[in-house]
Amino acid sequence: MAKANGVTFEGAVPAEHEVYFSISDSTRYRAPTMTLTHRGGVDIEELDKSEVAQVPFDPLTGLKAFVVANALSELNAPKALISPLVQQLPKLWELYHGFGMTTVELNPIRMRPDRSGRLTPVACDFKCGFDRDDPRWQRLGLPGKSNNTDIFETFRAMADALREHVGRHGPTPLYIVAGRGGPNLVRGMGALRDTAEALGLPYRLFGFDSDMSEVVAYARKADQWMRQGGREAVARAIGLGEPLRHAAE
Repeated sequence: MAKANGVTFEGAVPAEHEVYFSISDSTRYRAPTMTLTHRGGVDIEELDKSEVAQVPFDPLTGLKAFVVANALSELNAPKALISPLVQQLPKLWELYHGFGMTTVELNPIRMRPDRSGRLTPVACDFKCGFDRDDPRWQRLGLPGKSNNTDIFETFRAMADALREHVGRHGPTPLYIVAGRGGPNLVRGMGALRDTAEALGLPYRLFGFDSDMSEVVAYARKADQWMRQGGREAVARAIGLGEPLRHAAE
């Protein structure tokens, strides 16, 4: 590690395998859920569902080693990955449960070989969220700050840009899908909703309590629908006889 002009530089972690791991409160299963893949890293959203394990578990018993082992075995993960991950990943349940978290995500975990060739998991990026109604998060001594982004300002700027584009180039057949959390979320989504309805565009908005995989799945279905005739339907609804080809880009 080195610092220069206020910037911290860290050495790269050499690895052949990248792992994605998270624990979150799933609105689908109504239980804490482990998401795990050994083909993950930053490209996890592009993977087929068969390559990603999503396993709900009992919060009373916690995340046990066999849950991780079974998930990796079902994913046909290389044997060299299984043992070090089974030893380390269950420990994150203690962190998650002990400090009032709603989500904890490591992406990516790089599996670095040591001198003997044994793989060691190295968490290269960490993200978490806290339940502010659970006093256990205060044990960390962190400020009650979850996000620096003002969602109202962000979504209002997006809405203004969309209206400006339509004003310059005419109506555009689009399907708006947004999922977000953070300060002024309700006001921000209200601004985006009002613009979508004023322009006659279909939309779906997901709040902070939505599973991100649910948002991505919905966006993919919306994209498929647009490709299979939905775009033409939206174009007719907003007064276009035939949709402009360049407008969907």
